[in-house]
Amino acid sequence: MALAQHKLTLAWPNLIDRCTLSGGSYTAARPLAHAQVRELQERSRTSDAATDSTQLLVTLDQRRTLGGFGIAAHNLSVDATVRIRVRDDSDTTVLDSGHLPAWPGILLPDQLEWEDDNYWFGQLTAEMRAEYTPLFAWFFGPVVPAYSVLVEITDTANADGYIEFGRLFLGNAWQPGINMSYDSQWGHDDATTVEETVDAGAEFFDEAPRRRTFACGLDYLDANDAFNQLFRMQRVQGISGEILIADQLAATPQSHMKTMLARLTQLDPVSHPYHDNWRNTLAAREIL
Repeated sequence: MALAQHKLTLAWPNLIDRCTLSGGSYTAARPLAHAQVRELQERSRTSDAATDSTQLLVTLDQRRTLGGFGIAAHNLSVDATVRIRVRDDSDTTVLDSGHLPAWPGILLPDQLEWEDDNYWFGQLTAEMRAEYTPLFAWFFGPVVPAYSVLVEITDTANADGYIEFGRLFLGNAWQPGINMSYDSQWGHDDATTVEETVDAGAEFFDEAPRRRTFACGLDYLDANDAFNQLFRMQRVQGISGEILIADQLAATPQSHMKTMLARLTQLDPVSHPYHDNWRNTLAAREIL
């Protein structure tokens, strides 16, 4: 099944915990196994930035259908590339991403100043990159059955002298037959607490990270999408399971804002308002 460029895309479940990770060269303190830890602060770190060190092989527990791959909380530079080769059980490559930029050029010239270093390439500035948890995400053009995935990162000039990343994501991908309705909502959940002094009214803040939120209506579902996909996703994922969400796959100046690793925050029932038409609402919150 081919994925459309201008549709909401959900990848789930995250199969990385069912996989065996190998290859590359990683430090003892931050081994490759940390890529299977849910908390993004637990990171894997390569021993250096050489290409032989900055690769990994993800081997699934069995042949499974795949549609999306992600690297969360990474330190990849603007010059880094990632190549993903999806293989079958005979190690034959069935899908090759080619060398993808870790930070695609998505900004338009009118969003930049002539003097900016990234004016010609449209890449995010360091300040823009720091505003969000770094996430490399690639949704496969066609969803394919596979047994392993070889990931090759090239970033030999990385200023840190190594590559570091948190949780990996690998799962199937789905798009609704008819795209989400208008009036989708992107926002933030801010858990910062405020204390105010009684006498002067001065405010003191205990700052907390802000998480992105996303909500949309899926108002034109057939029975297959409603039950075999969304209803089953609720059953399997609940409110804890990881979902890789992209507002659309086509690159836009907002792609880095509207693609995230998230979880559902509520499980709304599937409704049947009309003949042969089903409806559901989706609400999710970013995982940090």
